[in-house]
Amino acid sequence: MLALILILAQTLSKKIQLGITTTPVDGYQDVYYDITLQDDNGNLLEESNVKIVLYFMDQRTLISENWIVYSLNGKVNGKITACCNNDVILNAEADGYTTGISEKINRGDRTCFHFHPPNGNVLTQLIDNEVLISLQLFNPISNFSPSFLEVNGNQVVSYKVGTHTSSQLDLYLIFESVFEEKLFITYGDYHTTWTNLKIKCDYKLDLTFPDGYPLYAKLLFSLSASVLDYLTGENSNKIFSVEITSTPENSLIGTTVKNTEKGVGLFENLIISQAGSYNMKAKATGLCRGYLDLTVSPPLALKAIIISKFFLTTNSVFSVKVQIFNSDFSIKVTKYTLTLNIKLDSNEEISGVTTSNSLDGEFLFTSLSIHTEGAYTITAYSNNCTEGKTEEFIVYGLYLKLILDSDPPLTTNDYFAICVEVYLESAFSTLSIFEKYLITLTPVPDSVIEGDLIEYTLLGARLFYNLRFSVESSVTFTASSPYAWPSDPLLLQVKNHFISVVFSDIIVYII
Repeated sequence: MLALILILAQTLSKKIQLGITTTPVDGYQDVYYDITLQDDNGNLLEESNVKIVLYFMDQRTLISENWIVYSLNGKVNGKITACCNNDVILNAEADGYTTGISEKINRGDRTCFHFHPPNGNVLTQLIDNEVLISLQLFNPISNFSPSFLEVNGNQVVSYKVGTHTSSQLDLYLIFESVFEEKLFITYGDYHTTWTNLKIKCDYKLDLTFPDGYPLYAKLLFSLSASVLDYLTGENSNKIFSVEITSTPENSLIGTTVKNTEKGVGLFENLIISQAGSYNMKAKATGLCRGYLDLTVSPPLALKAIIISKFFLTTNSVFSVKVQIFNSDFSIKVTKYTLTLNIKLDSNEEISGVTTSNSLDGEFLFTSLSIHTEGAYTITAYSNNCTEGKTEEFIVYGLYLKLILDSDPPLTTNDYFAICVEVYLESAFSTLSIFEKYLITLTPVPDSVIEGDLIEYTLLGARLFYNLRFSVESSVTFTASSPYAWPSDPLLLQVKNHFISVVFSDIIVYII
């Protein structure tokens, strides 16, 4: 069994075989390299796209952009240039392979710069904190912009230049990723060197959805950012200022910066404003980031329906049903309790309750009325949904018409009748027969008329009968009803007539 394990270990071992030739060019050394990927027995491993990092030991200048190369069928070759007046060794390393080391390369006669501290030292710093890299300089450049490449692609978030003299250059770099790898720095147009960096954190942020995953854009949700020990994963009660962001940007709405309490930062009432896939990030200086992936569908949509037995008038009572659907109206959504509102698409108002919370994905707004005639559309809306509209509908006005429905009264002994009719337009062509209306018949003066003056209509009309003048008078009648246009006036006049007969000194009046 032991022999089998040793054979397997030997079979799985990989190495980089590195051969070089050099040519002096204008004071530099052109170094031509030939790399093969092999097993321990020297057999070629025909592997492609293996990332290989080239660098000199000690940390001398490499004049090339090709410090990272990739294998093709187990091989790669090319050229780099050394410019230091020191003897150096070329190294080629790749994950999972034993590093390839060249023979010593004779010094060039050009001066350059190199890193301080000495070879092999690892610069260590916390994430988000400045790490100082000091370089010894020869032939400094007055105007320059350094560029950086960490071999695994971790980006320099920001940098600043400190001391920059004829012999020293200090750079202060900040990273927001944890890694331990080589960082290449280019000074001027082409001089490149490297150092080993270790960016670490003692604590990390763990990001969760405490109230559940938000499925749709514009819905409120919460994020919880917990501070954990980086190694043990235990909760920490330390206080940090935590910021949450989203990628892509400009879609996260709400309070995004909070201090932790008992090791937790709770972000409530957040909204993703647009549908899409997002990466949520929790960040605090010196802590490892917390990440969550989030995909939200388009916002929920509202559907609004007018509910009424008949056509509507300024005196009608009706209902509006508002329902919650997904964006293409294929699924009714009952999971969420949302605040729903309705309004008219005009300056008029709806009488009745126009705001309520949904129940099982809908709400029925009842006992509504519109007291001004016209063409209307009702909009249902919510902060969390796409609005919905009813079909356009007509609210008809009510117009009252007075008709004397009997012979005109001539004396106070005569009874008469007045009919009040309710129409849907001022031309008095269509009776409103489907609703009952409370009609008030008003005489002026009102003290001289006997009879019932307040009644409900039936099939669009009401007959006021058994009316009588109590004394002779001239009276103007008008009819009114809530939210209806009053009738034109009707004038009636009663005057008792007498016959005079004279018998000598006695006068007899015959009525």
